[in-house]
Amino acid sequence: DVDALPDDVTQEVCAKHASDIETDDTKDSLEMRLIKEKVLGEGVPYLGLCRGSQMLNVAMEGTLYFDVAAETRTTVRHIDYENYDGHRHPLSVLPHTPLAGWFREEFQGLKKYAAVELSVNSYHHQGIRTLAPGLQPLCYDPDGLVEGFYDPGMYDPENGKYRVGPL
Repeated sequence: DVDALPDDVTQEVCAKHASDIETDDTKDSLEMRLIKEKVLGEGVPYLGLCRGSQMLNVAMEGTLYFDVAAETRTTVRHIDYENYDGHRHPLSVLPHTPLAGWFREEFQGLKKYAAVELSVNSYHHQGIRTLAPGLQPLCYDPDGLVEGFYDPGMYDPENGKYRVGPL
C-alpha cells in the first residue's frame, strides 16, 4: 500500500524500481475486468504468474505490499536487477497442497506436517500483504511472505478447473 509509506520512502522505491512501477490504466482495468468477469464470474481456469497472481489476489479483495523491502523487516532479497536470470531465494512448500503434490518425491519420508524447502527464481518487489478470502497459501518465503496460493474451491485440473497464483 503506497499510502502507508512516507513520501521520501515512496520516492526512493519509485526511483529504485522505475521500470517496474509504470502503470497503464487501460491495461490494468482490462485485466481486472477480465479476471472479475471471466475467471471469478464464469469460472474460466486461471494460472496467474507474478503480476497475474497479484491481480487475482486484489480482484478477490486481498491486498499487496507496494514494496516488500520497504514495508517489512524481510531478510529475503526478492529482486536483483544485476542477476535477473540467476537470482534465487528459498521457499517452503506446504504439505497437503497441490504444489506439494507436484513435488511428491521431496515429501517422502518427512513428518506429516513438514514443509519442503525449494530454491526459486525471484523478480518482484511487491508481495501479498493479505491473502484474499477463499485463497490458501501453497508456499512461503523464510520470512512468512506468501509466494504462491490457490483456490481450493476451484482446483480440479483434471476437469479443467484451477485458480492458481505463484509469484
